[in-house]
Amino acid sequence: KLSKKEIEILNYQDQKQLEQFLCEQLNSKKIGILLSLYTGLRIGEICALKWEDVDLINHQLIVKHTIIRILNTSPSSKTKTKVMIEEPKTEHSNIPLPSFLLDLLIQLKENIHAKDNFYILTNSTKYIEPRSYYNYFQKVLIHLHMPHYKFHTLRHTFATRCIELGFDPKTLCEILGHSDIIITLALYVHPTNHLKVSNMEKLKLLTS
Repeated sequence: KLSKKEIEILNYQDQKQLEQFLCEQLNSKKIGILLSLYTGLRIGEICALKWEDVDLINHQLIVKHTIIRILNTSPSSKTKTKVMIEEPKTEHSNIPLPSFLLDLLIQLKENIHAKDNFYILTNSTKYIEPRSYYNYFQKVLIHLHMPHYKFHTLRHTFATRCIELGFDPKTLCEILGHSDIIITLALYVHPTNHLKVSNMEKLKLLTS
């Protein structure tokens, strides 16, 4: 018998509490968490986003880069690791933005007088690396007295909520940047008890 590891998602109460905190006095760092929660972007992709990657005309995000920390193999280096800005796992992805999220981005950009070449999370030409942003996310969870969720949990939650809302799996597969729909269904879609009950309620006696 093969046991499948349960992958964690935010429950409805925690998600609502987190969203309320993020939307109160929204700032550059907070918007990144919302972006991941409602686009499924990975932490490295969030850290690499610039304002110029927000396509206001077509209402979408253009994912061009990701920031990662890798081992430094140079013998002369004084550090064990180094930060790299690379192409994302999949070719440039265009991710449609829900209207509420686009409105928040527009409002934030105006409030902080952001320039197109600025990174979204820092509102400057200097990026924040994933490890530092992960630590910020954990501080937010501690402040809210919430469980120790991993940042990738936001991506899992996004995928699950999309399925609950009736998203076409193929559409979700493309948004998440997967090469095969099987990956999306097997790894990132985790039916909640609420969804199971909702689906079972669709069954009716043929005589009814």
